[in-house]
Amino acid sequence: MTHSTKERSIAVLALTLTAAWAGNAWTQDQSQGAAPQQQAPQQGQPAPEVMQEMQEIRTQLDEVNQRLAAAQQQAMVKPEVQKEQVNYEQALTEAVVAENPELEEAVRKRQQLVENLQGSPELQKPEQERTQEFQEKLDEYRQIEQTIAPKRNEVAQKPEIAEKRQQVEAVLIAEMSKIEPQANELLDARAKLTERFQQLQR
Repeated sequence: MTHSTKERSIAVLALTLTAAWAGNAWTQDQSQGAAPQQQAPQQGQPAPEVMQEMQEIRTQLDEVNQRLAAAQQQAMVKPEVQKEQVNYEQALTEAVVAENPELEEAVRKRQQLVENLQGSPELQKPEQERTQEFQEKLDEYRQIEQTIAPKRNEVAQKPEIAEKRQQVEAVLIAEMSKIEPQANELLDARAKLTERFQQLQR
């Protein structure tokens, strides 16, 4: 994998690639993938020119992310992408259970909750406007996810699982490029802007 391709993969993952199928995005703030938030410096304030550059980067990242998010949202429903996602999730789940038999019941319950919650219009509502039944199921999912997530992340690093994840990434990027012709350039730009922002924070 070239440096540029690796950067794209990281950027796509930051746009909740794997989370989209598993439902992990439900446990995260809607701003995930947004421009990095400026952190308060430990000693003094950054120089004015540094502050200005950081603000400019955040503005650019917001614009880039909006375009990528729009393309990703459309690409995620494509049959080719969904097929690869299903294959990846199935392989990951089977590997997690194989290595952690004690999690089999939790994994089964998690999948059941995903199927019940996925695509629900309640997800688009503010928390205070959701039905009590939906919110209780969502809270239950979050609790189970906190237990399973570390094991999923660990297993996801195994070569055979990582290869399937890369297949999802490749198909997703290909579909995004059909919708947003500059998708690859935007992903590269996002990685470089994020790296520069992090340098300025040090």
